[in-house]
Amino acid sequence: MRRLEWDDPAIPNRQLYKDQETIPYSGTGNPRQILVVHCPKQGKDHAVILWIHGGGLTEDIRECPDALFDGKRILVEVRHRLADEASPAEILEDAVRAALWTLHHIAGYGGDPGKCFFGGMSAGCYLAAMIAFDRKRLLKYDGNLPDFAGLLLVSGQYSTHFCVKSILHPEHPRYLPMLDEYAPMSYLSTKLPPMIIVSGEPGRDMPARSEESAYTAASLKAMGHPDVEYIRLPECSHGECMDHSGSYLVRFIERIQPSG
Repeated sequence: MRRLEWDDPAIPNRQLYKDQETIPYSGTGNPRQILVVHCPKQGKDHAVILWIHGGGLTEDIRECPDALFDGKRILVEVRHRLADEASPAEILEDAVRAALWTLHHIAGYGGDPGKCFFGGMSAGCYLAAMIAFDRKRLLKYDGNLPDFAGLLLVSGQYSTHFCVKSILHPEHPRYLPMLDEYAPMSYLSTKLPPMIIVSGEPGRDMPARSEESAYTAASLKAMGHPDVEYIRLPECSHGECMDHSGSYLVRFIERIQPSG
C-alpha cells in the first residue's frame, strides 16, 4: 500500500469494505492513539488482522501490505505515540491498549476475537512480538483474553530495538545485541501462537535483520514450537519486505483460518 495519511480512505479494494472508522483506544484525545478499522461489506464472524506500522518508533508511517486488503477479513491499523513524546514503556502500552480494544470490541464490528492475527512491519513487528511473546502485558488487564490465532512478523527486531537501546542505554553500540526485558527473544516459548517470520535478503535488509529473524525462527523450532514458518525474500531490501510479504501472509492466514 502506498503510504497514506491516516484519514485517507484510498485503501486497496476499497469497494469491498464499508467506510473506514477511526477509533480512539486510550481516552486521552491524542490523535496518534487511534485505530483505523476496515470491515468487509459481506459476511460475519470475520477473522481479524491487527497490524502495526513500521518507522523505527520515530516515524508516523501508515503502511500495510496490499494483499491483506482482500475483503475477507477485518483489518485494524494501529497508530501509536512515538519516541518524541513517549517512553519505550509508554509506546508498548499503546500497542497493548490497541490490542485490548480489538479483542474486547471487534465482535461488535462483525469480527471474531478468537480469530485475531497480530503483526506488523519492522518496528511494528517488534511491538507485536513484544506483546504476543510476553502475554503478561495483556493478561494483567484481562485474564480471559483469547490467544492470537497467529502472528504476522515482517522484518522485525527480536533483540532490544535500536531506538529503545538509544534511549535507555545510549552508551550501548547500535549493532551490539541486547537481550533484556525489551527484547522479544527473551520471551521465546513453545506455547506461542503459530507464526510466520519474514525477512529480506542478507545485505539488503537492515544489518543483521535477516540473520536475527532466521535465528529466532530456528530457536523456536529447536525448542519444539510446532508451527513456525520462516520466509527469506530473495533480493528484497528492508522496505521491499512489506511490498513482497503480502502473499505469504495471506497464505499463512488461510492455512490457520480458511476464509471459505
